[in-house]
Amino acid sequence: MTIEELLEKPYWLIDILPEGERNPDPAKIAGAMRSETVWLRTGDALIMSEPDDLCMTLYNPDEALLQLVRTLAASEGLYVWKGTES
Repeated sequence: MTIEELLEKPYWLIDILPEGERNPDPAKIAGAMRSETVWLRTGDALIMSEPDDLCMTLYNPDEALLQLVRTLAASEGLYVWKGTES
């Protein structure tokens, strides 16, 4: 699966906020592909962190990865919540 295909999949936000209306901006993502964005791809999942944002975006996690991320985020005082489609 390509990165572009993964960006179309369901996503979760790892954030300092418990929930909100923050959604990844497709134009920002396209520009980020050429900047200092950190991409961590594991299997058919993708974690993206942008240098000018306080949250990370997790695309297409399976249930085991999602549970691991929730546990790790909670241990650091962060929240994981499902993003809404724009």
